Amino acid sequence: MKKTASFLVVASMLAATPAYSASSFTDMARYDDTTQQAVNDLVNRQVIKGTSSTTFSPAREITRGQVVKMLGRYLEATGKAVPSNWETKARFTDVPLSINDRELLQYAALVCDEGVFVGSDGKLNAASMLTRENLVLVLTRLAKDVDLAKYANDNGLTGNVKDLAAVKEEAKEAVQLFNALGISNVDVFNPKNAVLRVHFASFLAKLLQTIENVEQEADATGDAPIVKPVAPEQESETDTDIVKPVAPEQETNTEQPTAPDETETKPEEPNVTAPNIDEEPLPPTAGENTTPPSTGGNSTIPNEQGPIVSDEEDEEPTYTFELEDVENVEIVSSTSSEVVIRYENDVVKLGVEEALAPIFNESAMLSGAIVSLSMEDDVVTAINALHVTASGSAASPITIDGALFEEPIPIVIEAKYANVKNFADYYDTIDIQAPANAVYTVGAGEFETITGKGSLMITFTEAIAYEVTIDAPAAQVIVAENASLETLTSTEALSITVQPGGHLQDVYLPAHVDTLTMHGDIVSVNVETTSSFTLKGFGNVYELFGEATAVYVEQNGVVVHELYVDPFVDEVTIK
Repeated sequence: MKKTASFLVVASMLAATPAYSASSFTDMARYDDTTQQAVNDLVNRQVIKGTSSTTFSPAREITRGQVVKMLGRYLEATGKAVPSNWETKARFTDVPLSINDRELLQYAALVCDEGVFVGSDGKLNAASMLTRENLVLVLTRLAKDVDLAKYANDNGLTGNVKDLAAVKEEAKEAVQLFNALGISNVDVFNPKNAVLRVHFASFLAKLLQTIENVEQEADATGDAPIVKPVAPEQESETDTDIVKPVAPEQETNTEQPTAPDETETKPEEPNVTAPNIDEEPLPPTAGENTTPPSTGGNSTIPNEQGPIVSDEEDEEPTYTFELEDVENVEIVSSTSSEVVIRYENDVVKLGVEEALAPIFNESAMLSGAIVSLSMEDDVVTAINALHVTASGSAASPITIDGALFEEPIPIVIEAKYANVKNFADYYDTIDIQAPANAVYTVGAGEFETITGKGSLMITFTEAIAYEVTIDAPAAQVIVAENASLETLTSTEALSITVQPGGHLQDVYLPAHVDTLTMHGDIVSVNVETTSSFTLKGFGNVYELFGEATAVYVEQNGVVVHELYVDPFVDEVTIK
């Protein structure tokens, strides 16, 4: 069987309907016809996708990376070519050429070269929430070839934004213009709020219709629309972005948004309040570690002058701990007001700065931990690095809470039972190195490769827009209800469970992995094996990519909706 014929057979067998169907979004019924049509239009154009085959998740927040993909698809559909060097020249420092999300890489190049996204300090901040005022700037750049202001003036259209003073200076004109054109239909714009998926669809659909109106008017009068330069997207140093990682091309906060009490009649007014936070932060950096002097330099003083230092002798010596910084020392015990560390052959008691009291009060997390500290007058003033070694138990897992840390620091976690949460604002600072038979619950965050020395069960409970790599010989991954993962890469065979209400966008498996056990729905599975590939369990794979020459599916098991094979594969056997 030749390649083309084989694909057609597979398509007819496995994909009688598309993976996404705009008309089947059950959660859009409460919106008016105009809003539903806006979503349907963009889905049919393949600019935006659903969060599943039956849901759009209209009230979920949208990230900058997701908008890059959507606008990239739109630009490509209008004839703008993806730059030929998209795989060899990175446009943003936080979207490296090695990233597994190739769609983000190529469309980041396209929107950057087209001037639609310019980033901040060389970064795209793909997982950050896009704010409403920034969306207006981005969409204004998208419409750079037409003079929207002239169209508004010619037609006597004026804006009435009541909170214009809250809009950053470079976006004020564009926000007022969008209000005049009816692209935004509320007078209180809430510029710092995050953009919801339904708002993005409404804004973009209305903008495209407005552009069409401008072009039709220009054709009728014989005038060419005037190109008007747009302010860049970079923000002042006082602005911050909403940094809350979200999922694939479609996710948001960790809780399912609550529907408004009243039926909405306009697309921009669902009763969902997004965080009111300033925009565009600089990515946090880990605290600096200063190499400590080679000697302790301790001197004997009376007990009342500073912390007491004891050793194993009956008569406890006392002395002041003179170092300003120490690295890789063990914590013996801790309370909110003091910490005992093991330094060289001594056990040293130190005070704790008040701001650090919540951290040192977590005695279970810090017991036996290896830390790097800064001190002043025998009082700990900063934790510069943390290595959690406490095991925990199934009944009492070790909790590592990012909310305790005012600044990101390198954290290595080796607990057997752990709950890792609130690390959404951290950038490559969390390193999970689980022992064999470990059980982890993980919230939002960006992680180094999650490694396991043996069996590893890990449950993701929130939205993570970053790539997650699992390196464990036997991993069981669970995507909980309302949680989402954009990209999951595994170095070994694994089992994946996507609970109802959870979302998993892309799964990548290396060449030596020929089996995937799954329960639930996965949007896209990418396999590199060139022989046979087996899907076990049940659920839906909406898109299966790869080089496999045989795909085995258990009877009444996983349903593959669309199969894409590499060009050199002549035929595929489906069993």
